[in-house]
Amino acid sequence: MIFLLLAFLWLASPAEAACSFSGSHGSGIYTCTDSGNSVTNGNDFAAVIRFDSGINCGDTVVLAAGAIYEPVGVGPNGGINSFTGWLSCSANTPITIKSSKLASLPAGRRVTYTDVPNMAILQGHSADYTWVYSPRAGGYIFQGIVFQTGNGNVSGGGNFEVPNIVFHNYTDSGAPADAVHDNVYDRVIIRPWEESQPNPDTITVRSAHFGLRMDGVNITVKNSTIDGFCCMIAGGGEVGHPTQSTGIVITSGLGPFTITNNFIGAYGWNILTGGSLSAPTNTATLTSVTNTSATFSNTTGLSTGSIVRFLMAAPLANDSDPGPNTCKGNFGGRVPYGVGKLTSVNSGTGAVTWTWLCNGSGTMCPGPKENPASPGEAGWRTAPRINNITVTRNTFNKRSIWSTGSGQTKSFWEMKEGSNVLFEGNILTGPIDGTSGQYAPINNSFATDQGGNNNPWAESRNNIFRSNLMYGVGAVFPGAYNSYCVVDTANAASNVTWTNNLMFSRSNRNAFLTSIQHIHNHVYTHNTVRGATNAITKDGCGPRACISNNVTFRDNIVDGASNYFNPINVISGLVTDHNMVVDNNGTGCAANRDAGHCNGWTPAATDQVPTSDAAVGFTNLADGDSINGFGSGGNYHSYKLTPGSPGHNAASDGTDIGVNFELLDAALGGPTPSGLSGVSGIVGKSSAQ
Repeated sequence: MIFLLLAFLWLASPAEAACSFSGSHGSGIYTCTDSGNSVTNGNDFAAVIRFDSGINCGDTVVLAAGAIYEPVGVGPNGGINSFTGWLSCSANTPITIKSSKLASLPAGRRVTYTDVPNMAILQGHSADYTWVYSPRAGGYIFQGIVFQTGNGNVSGGGNFEVPNIVFHNYTDSGAPADAVHDNVYDRVIIRPWEESQPNPDTITVRSAHFGLRMDGVNITVKNSTIDGFCCMIAGGGEVGHPTQSTGIVITSGLGPFTITNNFIGAYGWNILTGGSLSAPTNTATLTSVTNTSATFSNTTGLSTGSIVRFLMAAPLANDSDPGPNTCKGNFGGRVPYGVGKLTSVNSGTGAVTWTWLCNGSGTMCPGPKENPASPGEAGWRTAPRINNITVTRNTFNKRSIWSTGSGQTKSFWEMKEGSNVLFEGNILTGPIDGTSGQYAPINNSFATDQGGNNNPWAESRNNIFRSNLMYGVGAVFPGAYNSYCVVDTANAASNVTWTNNLMFSRSNRNAFLTSIQHIHNHVYTHNTVRGATNAITKDGCGPRACISNNVTFRDNIVDGASNYFNPINVISGLVTDHNMVVDNNGTGCAANRDAGHCNGWTPAATDQVPTSDAAVGFTNLADGDSINGFGSGGNYHSYKLTPGSPGHNAASDGTDIGVNFELLDAALGGPTPSGLSGVSGIVGKSSAQ
């Protein structure tokens, strides 16, 4: 057992814990009964898990099902009202914290609000986190536990807001050695306190922004419900503004992460990864500095093409300044860093040269008169920051009632950073957003730095999105967004596969792939996408700044809308074959099959261009198109092709064009019901306990 930093700050002597202990430490069991008082319960439990209580790695704490545990004044000098994980245990000898009625929650089954009577409730006090970790802590397993905020928001009259209910406390600039590690959340519920009330949807505020702040190493959440993140801020300095309603957040890394068989309900973002500041893994000081060359004190891990962040001699010029120093979108001249891509590295002498990255309008910046500081600092990373994310068999939901009064929905997964992702067998449900008039999008490779050149290493690479049922999804956002002169647009959003996904008829879907910027080596294959009003693909900015290449579009069923692959010149080397692209807008593409009638796209000989949806040969088009954003109204198998369809066995691999329904059902764990609204606590309602 390792006692962690900050332990010396605990000045008060440990209180005598009311929880009984049996066995030997390292395999012993603490049993905490219900005193009938939530604060007494909470302080007794906090006394057990504190670093100097005698608890050892390998011990188990059993909490009374149905009891509330609320800590008050249990931190250093009585200044914290949160439970804290202090110890660093291995995955082989974890501390297990579980409900006394865990046997009533079968392993492998997802818990819902109806299971709360068989779970123990950890409740934060006032505006404090419910659970927080000390740096380097880890090896905690939670089973049958509810994490929720305190009850200061009675009758909607809240007076506080909690940033995170469960906080892994790994900062954006933290060293990897400080990361929380080896934690498992199994059959848990994470929710704002308002969700515990009989009719939570009548409460228009929420006391928490984020559910699980999941940063760390080897972190798993499974068979759980993370729900209720919506609405307006309950208290604090931002009353009257929407919450940053997010179920799971990973801003700082590191991975691997496993998210499987959960229900995740949030209106802003069901999952958000990236979007924060970042620290380099390697640094060097500089001498002999020019605008595009210097001698580095250290070149470990550097090679031609590496992305390096340079501390500048002066902040970059404001985009309103005239002349060659202009750099668009640099936060009003407050950016202290420039970002270069190395053109040569001499590891023997430390001599390094580079070119500056461009901004969103294609301008190189910093300008030729803006030099790095000397000795200054150059920084770079040698591995993705947020890496190895496995997301399988979850339900992502946005309640219909949240479509107003929660601000604009942003995404099911806003991936501002995240590499080596597997997203498979998930179900996504939600309404038309009351602000945008669109269904929520999802990102598959959205790499961006929002910190003023602080995180030029943001990347979303080597990602697979496979066999998902996307009822309430609008468009897909792919691309490396570089409007602040930041990310490596040649590589940051690369090597992505989007395959065997079913996206339903959405009359207000502008495009299948929208706001495309700098996608490279993307493959879109065997998808069925019903409905698009403008195009299959739509760029996000001018060709000079947004060029993409090596995109393969094969074996898909899509609507061509009126603009097809628009504009075609933004995607250099686009390959299309064995698709069914419906020409249901009378453009003449089907009859002529040439660039003049297909908006610049020339269909391959193996591409089919039917003139109507009916000509595709779906099993039951009307039934499929009647399915709403929550999966009700029809059966998704209605989009399977009939034996008489021209797309039957006509794909490049000899199977049907579009979705392979056998593979889809297998990924989902079996066919899902035709409508999901009858499942308790799943769609558009809560069954709070």
